[in-house]
Amino acid sequence: YMAFHDQEWGQSVIRDDNRYLMECLAMSIARSPTEVRDNFLNRKDIYRYALKNWDADEVSKITEKDIESMSELGFKSKHRIRALIKNIQLFDEICKAQPDGRFLTYLEKFPGQRGPRDQSNCSVSTKVAELIAKDLADRGFKSIREKTVHRFLCMIGFIDDHDWACWKHRRNPEKETDD
Repeated sequence: YMAFHDQEWGQSVIRDDNRYLMECLAMSIARSPTEVRDNFLNRKDIYRYALKNWDADEVSKITEKDIESMSELGFKSKHRIRALIKNIQLFDEICKAQPDGRFLTYLEKFPGQRGPRDQSNCSVSTKVAELIAKDLADRGFKSIREKTVHRFLCMIGFIDDHDWACWKHRRNPEKETDD
């Protein structure tokens, strides 16, 4: 968990990489609220393998037979797999609809709080997460909720969700940064 926090969660510079962003969104959606975080993080490589390293063209070739065989990899819900596949295809459509082909361009169109937050303003969602979740749901995304989108936006650094005492918080005076 600490390696995930220190190396991935909430970076101050967002990785402008559609596959990475697709993985983060898919993993945010796939993680059930009751799933133990460490168990979930240990399954990231399995998701990458089963979902063709987040390559939308390859994912579109996944058959029902492939979905059936994913149970051998530990996937329990075929419904969840189908939802992930659909979401990956919709994510790809959003990217292709942007002038520069970037999902980050899509995200940047939404107004709202992106942080950093102070300790009096801790919540599990923000207006920007609410707007994006609604838009994604309207586009047909499955299992998309405001809290899920908020988690995704925090994961990629779009929203600074670190505690003020955390060395990664943007306003931490002890943070070593180039920005």
